[in-house]
Amino acid sequence: STDGGSTFTAVSPAATTSPISITGLSNGTSYNVQIRAVNAAGDGTATGSTAATPRTTPGAPTGLSVTPGNGQLTASFTAPASNGGSTITNYEYSTNGGSNFTAVSPASTSTSIVIPSLSNGTSYNVQVRAVNAAGSGSATASVAATPRTTPGAPSITSITPGNGQLSVAFSAPASNGGASITNYRYSLDNGALVSVGSTSSPFTISGLNNDQSYAVRLYAVNSAGDSAASTAVNGTPTAPASPTVTVSGLSGALTTTYGTASAERTFTVSGSTLSGNLTVTAPTGLEVSSTSGGTFTDSLLLTASSGSVANTTVYVRLKASALVAGTYNNVSITITGGGDDKSVSTATGNSVTAKALNVSGASATSRDYDGTTAIAVTGGSLTTGSGAGQVLTEDAANVTLGGSPSGTVASKNVGTSKAVTVTGYSLSGSAAGNYSVTQPTGLSADITA
Repeated sequence: STDGGSTFTAVSPAATTSPISITGLSNGTSYNVQIRAVNAAGDGTATGSTAATPRTTPGAPTGLSVTPGNGQLTASFTAPASNGGSTITNYEYSTNGGSNFTAVSPASTSTSIVIPSLSNGTSYNVQVRAVNAAGSGSATASVAATPRTTPGAPSITSITPGNGQLSVAFSAPASNGGASITNYRYSLDNGALVSVGSTSSPFTISGLNNDQSYAVRLYAVNSAGDSAASTAVNGTPTAPASPTVTVSGLSGALTTTYGTASAERTFTVSGSTLSGNLTVTAPTGLEVSSTSGGTFTDSLLLTASSGSVANTTVYVRLKASALVAGTYNNVSITITGGGDDKSVSTATGNSVTAKALNVSGASATSRDYDGTTAIAVTGGSLTTGSGAGQVLTEDAANVTLGGSPSGTVASKNVGTSKAVTVTGYSLSGSAAGNYSVTQPTGLSADITA
């Protein structure tokens, strides 16, 4: 009987051995059990009632989540839907995916379990199961988690000052606390923490005041939070030195004859803490070179190396094409581009002299005595080329020989091969101002009776 003798059920199939299994009962329900024997005469007297409750192991907990901590994990879950008919008295956990389980000690039915004595940085596969009087129930599925703590403190290895900024180099902590370092943060003079946004060294702190000292502290960041601060290292932003260009005066005056470059004169240029390369630019009619006798141009580039130009000699001359009417006194050769523009003046005494042209093909005409010294002169032309007395080829179309040439002899008397002095040839044209004309010589004429 399971109801204190109200009803009895025969063992089936019939059996005379102990124990008897009573099936079909509900776990967790209390039953009052009595037993009586049966023979041919009928049912015997029943035993007294004994109360008992069927039960099995609990179901599996649900909703397992694992929170990492410093050398430990916290497993949180929901108790099993079924306790198997017997009160849950404890829980067990596994950190190796169910190969081994450890009972919570002291026993607890809390649904949040702290699993201690773990190694930071090691991944554990956590499972939890409930325990009742019937034993250990089914376990949850595995949840992987890794204990961790904040990283060790990083070390600032150097600070390099810049213009309104500091470049901070550092070494990573010896320990990342069991979780990857994902960022760094810094503070200035123990102020608010500012994200670096990177794990690379060095990084730059900008927007600072020049000549102000800052105490820099650095913090490593992982999923557990910020590390302790590094040892403070001071840095002071510094404005860069001003660019400086140094030049000497020109070594002398520049003079030449039109069509021929002048002799070279020199000056020197040097620069430090420059913002760029230096460009030497000659004024109109002058040209420059970095080599004596080399190629001369309107401007010259002096390339800076690490912000400096070594002391360099610059050669200067009047161009062969410099005009006679040009202005060459107190004009400036400029040095620009490095952040400290300078100039060199030509001072005074600079000039271009007109090129003398020779007249060829002129002739004096012999005549009868007329009581005067006048002699007619005809013909005459200019030659083109680069030689002495010639019109430069590029000017040929712009220089014309003209005027009213005439000649005279020393006396009006009759004579032969009398030397004739010529005057009156002149020049015209847009390039004529760069030339002078030399009146023909060596002409002679006869005066006959």
